[in-house]
Amino acid sequence: MGRTGNLPSRPSAWRRVLMTMSSAVLVLGLAAPAAVPAQAEARLQAQLQAQAPAPAAKKPAVNVLVFSGQAAQQDDPVRAAATAIRELSKKNGFSVEEAQDPAVFTADNLARFRGVVFLSANGVSLDESQLAAFQAYIRGGGGFVGIRDAARAQVDSAWFTELIGTRPVGALPIAEKVTEAAASAENPPNETKDKAFDGDNDTKWLARTPTAWVQGKLDKPVAVAHYALTSANDSAGRDPKDWTLQGSQNGTTWTDLDKRTGETFPQRFQTKEYKFENTTAYQYYRLNITANSGEPLTQLAELRLFGPDSAPPPAPKEQKAVVDILDRRHPANEGLPLTLSRTDKWLSWNPNPVGKVHTIAQVEEWTYNPSMNGNGPFHPVSWCRDYDGGRSFYTGMGGTAASYTSDKQFRTHLAGAIRWATGIVRGDCQATIAANYTTERLTAPNTQGQLDQIGEPHGLTIAPNGKVFYIGKAACATGPIRDWSDPKVGLGCGTIHQWDPRTKQVKLLTTLPVMGNRGSGDELVKNEEGLVGITLDPDFAENGWIYTYWMPHASIDRDRRIGKRTVSRFDYDSRTQTIDQSSRKDLLQWDTQIHSCCHAGGGMTFDEDGNLYIGTGDSNSSGGSGGYSGNNWTQDYKGTSFQDARRTSGNTNDLNGKILRIHPEPDGTYTIPEGNLFTGEEEGGGKTRAEIWVMGVRNIARLQWDKENDWLTAGWVGPDAGGPSETWGPAKYETVTVLTSAGNQGWPYCMGNKQPYRDRSNSDATQPAEWYDCDNLKNTSPRNTGLVDIPPARDNMIWYSPQGGGPVYPKRQDGSGLPTYKQGEETFTMPYLKGGGQAVMSGPTYHRSQTDTDSGVAWPEYWDNKWFIGDQSNGNNRIAVTVNPETARDAGRPAFAEDLRNIIPGGGGANQLQSWMDAKFGPDGALYMLDYGSGFFSLHANQKLVRVTYKGGPATPNPDAAVARPARQNAEPRTMTFSSAKAGGVAWEWDFGDGSAPSKEASPTHTYAGFGTYEATLKVTYADGEQATGKIPVTVGCAAPDARPTVQLLDAFTGVRNKAAGGGCTINDLIDDERDWKNRNQFVQHLDTVVKQLLKDGVITAQEAEALRTAGAKSEVGRVSGYQPIFDGTASSLLGWSQAPSGRFALQPDGTIRSSGGLGMLWYSDKAYADFSVRLQFRDSSPDPTRANSGVFVRFPDPRTPLEQRPAGSCGTVGAARTSPAWVAIFCGHEIQIYDGDTGEPQKTGSVYNFSPNGLNRAGATPKGQWNDYEVRVVGQHYTIIRNGTVISEFDNTPGKASSRAGDPPTDLRQFISGFVGLQNHGNNDVIDFRNIRVREL
Repeated sequence: MGRTGNLPSRPSAWRRVLMTMSSAVLVLGLAAPAAVPAQAEARLQAQLQAQAPAPAAKKPAVNVLVFSGQAAQQDDPVRAAATAIRELSKKNGFSVEEAQDPAVFTADNLARFRGVVFLSANGVSLDESQLAAFQAYIRGGGGFVGIRDAARAQVDSAWFTELIGTRPVGALPIAEKVTEAAASAENPPNETKDKAFDGDNDTKWLARTPTAWVQGKLDKPVAVAHYALTSANDSAGRDPKDWTLQGSQNGTTWTDLDKRTGETFPQRFQTKEYKFENTTAYQYYRLNITANSGEPLTQLAELRLFGPDSAPPPAPKEQKAVVDILDRRHPANEGLPLTLSRTDKWLSWNPNPVGKVHTIAQVEEWTYNPSMNGNGPFHPVSWCRDYDGGRSFYTGMGGTAASYTSDKQFRTHLAGAIRWATGIVRGDCQATIAANYTTERLTAPNTQGQLDQIGEPHGLTIAPNGKVFYIGKAACATGPIRDWSDPKVGLGCGTIHQWDPRTKQVKLLTTLPVMGNRGSGDELVKNEEGLVGITLDPDFAENGWIYTYWMPHASIDRDRRIGKRTVSRFDYDSRTQTIDQSSRKDLLQWDTQIHSCCHAGGGMTFDEDGNLYIGTGDSNSSGGSGGYSGNNWTQDYKGTSFQDARRTSGNTNDLNGKILRIHPEPDGTYTIPEGNLFTGEEEGGGKTRAEIWVMGVRNIARLQWDKENDWLTAGWVGPDAGGPSETWGPAKYETVTVLTSAGNQGWPYCMGNKQPYRDRSNSDATQPAEWYDCDNLKNTSPRNTGLVDIPPARDNMIWYSPQGGGPVYPKRQDGSGLPTYKQGEETFTMPYLKGGGQAVMSGPTYHRSQTDTDSGVAWPEYWDNKWFIGDQSNGNNRIAVTVNPETARDAGRPAFAEDLRNIIPGGGGANQLQSWMDAKFGPDGALYMLDYGSGFFSLHANQKLVRVTYKGGPATPNPDAAVARPARQNAEPRTMTFSSAKAGGVAWEWDFGDGSAPSKEASPTHTYAGFGTYEATLKVTYADGEQATGKIPVTVGCAAPDARPTVQLLDAFTGVRNKAAGGGCTINDLIDDERDWKNRNQFVQHLDTVVKQLLKDGVITAQEAEALRTAGAKSEVGRVSGYQPIFDGTASSLLGWSQAPSGRFALQPDGTIRSSGGLGMLWYSDKAYADFSVRLQFRDSSPDPTRANSGVFVRFPDPRTPLEQRPAGSCGTVGAARTSPAWVAIFCGHEIQIYDGDTGEPQKTGSVYNFSPNGLNRAGATPKGQWNDYEVRVVGQHYTIIRNGTVISEFDNTPGKASSRAGDPPTDLRQFISGFVGLQNHGNNDVIDFRNIRVREL
């Protein structure tokens, strides 16, 4: 009738199964039985025998299958790889078997292995049944290691793509040469039309319009039918979405060639290819962008045009590059240095999997040539994740023979990967997967006209009890006050709010009257002063002291336009949760000009010695210097200069543009700690300030004390120049650095790694003077009030410009030793940062030891000692930096940085971070952040406090993932099987939780004495000696009892009431008549044992016992076939099933399968049934208020039959059935409905859909969440539907019945004498669970 065995992907033979009817009735065919070819079977057996260890040898407990295609057909050195893995196995606790034939991928064979290493497999492919066996193996806890070209295998399998994590990018051909460019608009000098054709993904063309066009003229006419676009660095809202590619012979008359709509570029620097039909040669090509992705600007990094004769892409060649070892804890990286240099054939990815997988190593693209296909600064090369129940590891390295023969570090990497994938050691592969993080908004929008939730956010600090204190700088709900003649000019709202983690509530603690609320405008309007700094006393929990850095409005002199920057202390009352403004004590005040904006700074923190650090901005205008060194001495207001930072940052006698360090005393005064930059007595006094620890900073918004490393991290915003100048010096540099001692960071003389600016003439400031000597600095400004000979500039650790991160230039050829400062000649040593819009925000360094690791939200150990850096103006600059511990104290270049944008996503949503203003880790280990929203010097609806929490689990394999389930679903309910497959390890000890003796088997079976709930404990020992313990809940009983009212022995009624028998089970469950018993005597003996126990327990009477024994002796049980399980809760039992698009069913830990998406069908494709009974249990698990809509499909033909092989006019040639397997079941078989809703769909449970409706009054509806027993019995063409033991519907599938839905085939075309069974997944909200599915052939 049907067929058994594994299916080939394309059935080789077909037959039709017809009921004798009119010749007008035609039906689909069923596939012929499939078998593994004899040759393949012979090869498999020969391989296994040849590779079997000698009988005398002791076989290791951990076996690894190494699979590849034939070596001669591979680009990768698979022979060298297999040999290396075999060598590594000897010292790493596993054995190896090699295979080149996919016939090894069967459930039984894979069960012998703890891991599969998949090498390059060109020329071979797993068929449908082999891939299904592999899926079941992974879902059951198996391990996978893919190496390099393994990522090119099984190209049609979405599941295998996800197992790998992505696919290699297709290399682009050589683009046609563009000799002339034009555009509707551009953004000179750096973001011009020619940048769209320069072959450099790091440059871009930008138009300040939401629609735009750019065109190129080729050096000769070419028939382009293939092109590629590359997204640029800034916001995805600027990417093209809708466009038309046009061609022209003369640049005037255009022909539409290719039109695209709704395109997206999820990643920056992402290249997407497009192909179309065109045979006409044009010399001009225009990309006409008719819509971008939502922002008012449009950008494009590159437009590449390919002709029919474009040179083919070059094959990857061996190149030496630097690899960053991101995860210092994963077994694959054990013992490896922070970075390593190695030679390989480097691959790129489409899409870049960063954020979807856990990246453990990345390659630095700037150290080799990735051609046009690179992934940018965050280019993963090895990654892992827990996938679909198992463990998956992939490395794109290993393209050279030397990788396996002489590269000890790569061999170490590979051995560790296999050890983790096989589960013999543990590792965390969840820490950088974005889905494990949640960004939640903690503050609501302000009430209209109030600042009850947040002010203009500027800084935050966190108390030991988790309370978050955050400040608003100056903006008020009533708007700015600009007029200097108004006594209230600039009067602003310096708010201090508190968010309480216990109540989740916000409270406005106080509002300080500050100077700074003048709104936006030019340099002589806007004002950055206000409440800009806050920190808590080291003994805050005891004394409640809060320190602020601000400018009191009462301190301003409107005539001279001078205000006093002030460091104050306030008392916080934890009982009343208030701040008493009368408790104010001013520790330090100094005069600051407020005639012109800008740069107030604002960072504050304490070190371990109780020293207070205050970051003060340089109080200097950005004007007057062209965006280069702020050194124009000419402008002043009533004698106070405001465009010369040598008056402030570069002045040893001024507190602005500095990091101050003082020691607050209990009485509200302060002392000067040892080790500051000056004593105040230099040159007799009056030329220096002793409070200065570091000078030469510009607008220092953020600083943090890292007590683990005993250093300060700080960052400040640079000037405004968009590019370098050969006359004046470097472009604007954002700066972040590690500080360990007093010194001079260089501004306004030098920036970056001591790159000098040029001085201005003291007689004519428009004229350049000498270049500053960073090692021998002199302050010769007419505005200087301090020392002339000032400390030398020193290196900063990180800097970046609009062109890129860490730019360094070659020296000039004139012998001066100066950098050339020629754009295009620079090398970007830190390409993970790039400006444009830029305002760096130094963030915290994570130390998990300082957090409550049991909080449930703490970030994982992976992030330990990584320094977080953001950018208030550029959402693309969100990184975690690992410094080089050997050079960090001298501001040496970081070892590497990694991408945070997927974990801290940008955007204007409530659960996104639009504008990074401040960030700190709380004692709960979550990351708290202030979002400035949009705009400047104002309020915005998206300003908010957010928290980023982590919900990933522990390292894997995890003993808690061990499985306990009934030996057979609803049969022998006291016997449980335990599996350590997902727990890994090399030794096990099970405590079953019932006082019985422990077991040291990997997967024991245990019979409990009684029903109930137990907690089993599994202690696992791993190969590295680590031990971990898991708790596994065990429910002994029947999760979904057989609820039929009468005890039945198959189809025979015993007359005995089906009573509860304990543990949720009924008598029917314990009798287990469905099993395929070997003979009747075996069943009778089992029945007698059950009856005796039921009598003993008082469940039945002696009369009922006798009735059961009599019925058993007469029954057909053991004489006829029983029910055969086709899904028993295990991954292996799903091997015979196929999912028809769309949606899916997923195996749950409790052995159920759960639906998602749709409309689709999971069908048992291993066998078709003639007369049969299918029994299963279902549970409606849909979210309220939905009731699940699903069904059981029966008697439908094989939907894999190609359309051309289906009989003309048959049901499978109608409508959607032509292309959709699920619709073959709908149009050719019958759906037995499951739907208990009292509204919506009128056909309820038990309906034969569209042919025999069943009302709710007959459906036997039960509440959601309750298991139901469901039987569909088909004999001939008679259908009987039984729910919980009650017949709820019957139907005769006789010819001549029409569907109630127009266009559906009638019963005439549904007259099959055999067919398949399946389960419907209807839609996202129609969540339904199935379990214990079995079939009995009648």
